[in-house]
Amino acid sequence: MPEDYFDDYVKHPEAGMRIIHYPQQEASAVDQNGIGAHTDFECFTIVTQDGNDGLEVLNKDGYWVKAKPVPDAFVVNIADCFMRQTNDFFVSTVHRVINKSGRERYSLPFFFGFDRSKRLEAVPSCVSDENPMKYPIMTSGEYYHYRATNAKAGSS
Repeated sequence: MPEDYFDDYVKHPEAGMRIIHYPQQEASAVDQNGIGAHTDFECFTIVTQDGNDGLEVLNKDGYWVKAKPVPDAFVVNIADCFMRQTNDFFVSTVHRVINKSGRERYSLPFFFGFDRSKRLEAVPSCVSDENPMKYPIMTSGEYYHYRATNAKAGSS
């Protein structure tokens, strides 16, 4: 695709950042609280971590892999809108956080998304007779609303 293919999608992008605190916990490892398994809604998420473990990523074989903090590095997660536009060429990163460090833990995720008015339809080079379009076309805003509503209802 031409290098300016996504320009219209990011003229007015959605973006947000959070500071997430995971308190020190005294419970056993199986009782640790954090954030349960999920994918992010937008296009991608860039995360900074402190030096404490906690972030885990589900690999293709169904095993949780620890994303060990690397000093001065970012973790980049593919999110749902980008997965939909690439027709699953890039797949959302299923991840969770469980604070087993015995210390407070902090992370700072930056969520980047397309303009909410833009239609999410597969990039033409990601669709073929052998790989037809997998998702219905809707705007980024409609998809975000759909996911947020389902998350509030307790499903994803």
